[in-house]
Amino acid sequence: MGPLLHQRLSDRPQLRPGRPCSRLRKIRQRGWRPASGSAVGGRRGYLSGPTDALYGVPFGAETSIMAYRKDIFDKHGLEVPKTYDELIKVASFITENEPDVYGMTSRGAFDDQWNVTVDSPEAVAATEALKAIIDNSPPGVTSWGFGEQANAFLQGESAIYIDALKIAAMSRDPEQSLVDGKVGYALHPEGPAGCGSETGGFAMGIPDNSANKEAAFLFIQWMTSKETDRKIVEAGGDPVRMSTMTDPELQDRFPEYPVILEQLKCANEDWRPLIPE
Repeated sequence: MGPLLHQRLSDRPQLRPGRPCSRLRKIRQRGWRPASGSAVGGRRGYLSGPTDALYGVPFGAETSIMAYRKDIFDKHGLEVPKTYDELIKVASFITENEPDVYGMTSRGAFDDQWNVTVDSPEAVAATEALKAIIDNSPPGVTSWGFGEQANAFLQGESAIYIDALKIAAMSRDPEQSLVDGKVGYALHPEGPAGCGSETGGFAMGIPDNSANKEAAFLFIQWMTSKETDRKIVEAGGDPVRMSTMTDPELQDRFPEYPVILEQLKCANEDWRPLIPE
């Protein structure tokens, strides 16, 4: 399921894309079966997948957005980068001119044994851009996962973050963030091919051997309702439904919502390659 779900549909419980279907074989092996009929949302509620079968109701999803330190950008008169070329220039400037702050934070890229064999001009340019990002990220970034790179941004060690939208709620949490009130949000910078970002997510399903299928379905229905989704964001969680992200009152409180909605228009469910592993 992909981002077009957000563009085509009326507001229903399943208005967020689920994780791309690269793991359906394992899901089937564990005793899960596709839902029959139109129990949830009808045929308009989902995009087609490899099997055109529904294995779970989407609940929570991601796309990559850019979070940046507004105070640092304002201090140096920097424009928010819209392309990767601009991003690298801004990140390099911050690394060189802002004491104890790196331009970016990122996840791991290569290890010492990885020999790149893709040598097209596009791949070379992408690798050079990735190297520039790493050069302007904190030491050790090549072995980092999401937690490490998010923490570097939250602790004020880097000025730009590009990854999962979860960073917005994390930035507002005083128990883990030192940058609350200092963060702005923008679209993922564009490369030569234009706009793009990742998407993926989670889903709630009912095992084939469940002894309480009806109760489980009713729980899923409640958990994905408009009312519950609003309570989730009020408690510091991420939105699931379109009606939540388009609510003017919530958009005033959560400035990342309009950015997420715009970013999803060009999100790609195959951004992370679907490989057997």
